[in-house]
Amino acid sequence: MMSAMAPILVLATLGTADVAEHANAILEQQLACGAITEELADGTLRIDPYSGNLAALGLLEAYRITDRDRYLEGAIAWTDWYLEHSVNGAPSVYEGTAADYEAVGEPAYADATAATFTMAANNRRLLTRDRAFAMREKPGVWGSFSLILDLQDYDGLTLPAEGAESKELWANAWVYTGLRHSRHMADAVNDMNWLDRARHARNRISDTFEELRNEDGLYPARRETRSIAIPEPDGREALITSLAAAAMGPLSHGKARATYQAVRDELPAVVELDGDESFWLAMAGARAGGTPLGRDALSSLKAIAQESNSPKRHGQFLMAHSILNHKAQEPRLPGLNWRSRYIVGPPSSTWW
Repeated sequence: MMSAMAPILVLATLGTADVAEHANAILEQQLACGAITEELADGTLRIDPYSGNLAALGLLEAYRITDRDRYLEGAIAWTDWYLEHSVNGAPSVYEGTAADYEAVGEPAYADATAATFTMAANNRRLLTRDRAFAMREKPGVWGSFSLILDLQDYDGLTLPAEGAESKELWANAWVYTGLRHSRHMADAVNDMNWLDRARHARNRISDTFEELRNEDGLYPARRETRSIAIPEPDGREALITSLAAAAMGPLSHGKARATYQAVRDELPAVVELDGDESFWLAMAGARAGGTPLGRDALSSLKAIAQESNSPKRHGQFLMAHSILNHKAQEPRLPGLNWRSRYIVGPPSSTWW
């Protein structure tokens, strides 16, 4: 009996060791104020809201897997920093030193930034079981939701930044998932207007993804602003966008599998992929049944995170590691409990 259990215990230990390595690397780069930094080549510290959100999502997964409070505390500190520095739904990028950093340019009014923060905020609420958090921080989380609405074009797809001429579909895959978390936050504070508007925004994105899907199940990388044309998927960017759609976007399981299979045969070797590409391949593989290739992509992402020591890459690794190694089936958020102030949680996954 002991010999049969030993391999399982060894695998569990190794998995937890991976989680600790990458989560600790994030915490080592987090400032006392809660900001999560990356060091530039000249030694300057940079605080990027989107990268910080991915790192925080990784910390939340690390807490869910290990039950180590410091990982949850790190994610809480980041969301507090984000809310404190937000202007109309988003903070700026900051640069400087640990003791003295300042904003560089205007606030980061980007769709993926707003979506990933909403995910982090709702995950925090679920994991802390803090009934007051959603009500207390409603203005800040509503600000991120409003930013998404402000960035939506006629077809429901969001623009990545003010003045952009094209809409990137990989970012809209994040937005689609972020809006689901936004609905949960809306439900937690009994805001039916917010809930209905989030549902409508998600439906518009879903309809456009369906329109842009070609017969092979692939998606174009972007769509021009106000364009009524349906661009054809072309090039490596379109393959990665299709993986993002399969991993996070509005696709049924069957369509996600078809998309994943279409991409798999066209992608370069895993060793040639960069961090974002490895992340989306691992995530899509987990959802669409391509676990062996997904694990190869995860190994590639692990090496990239270790070499770069980027909190963003560590966060991506933790998310992909979680879905590939710590779930028996696709993760699902609990259903909306109408007029409830709290969704009993946490669910099997905190970020999907």
